Amino acid sequence: MTCSHDLCYLLGMNSVNASYFKTHFGEVLSRVRRGPVRVSRRGHDATVLLSEKEYQDLKSRAMKPASRQIDALNRLKNLAESEVNLDHNDDRLQAIKEKHTQHYRSP
Repeated sequence: MTCSHDLCYLLGMNSVNASYFKTHFGEVLSRVRRGPVRVSRRGHDATVLLSEKEYQDLKSRAMKPASRQIDALNRLKNLAESEVNLDHNDDRLQAIKEKHTQHYRSP
């Protein structure tokens, strides 16, 4: 479903179809500097174009929670290692470490 003209206006998002995008590429890029532009193809949303700054901001916000979780896990690991002498070859320890770090690895 495409963003209707009125809805896109209310959301502050421009919307163009793929044909318009191909023939007016430069103009659409200018619009992207002012905000996201939704491109539809055959009546369905195909993609959203973002400026580089908006993309980097979005990427940064998405990475912050994972970063904080990795930092917390590292602090917890360091605390545990300083408090007790852990056997790093212990299979149970390896399983716990793997379980708690597999979801937070950087892409």
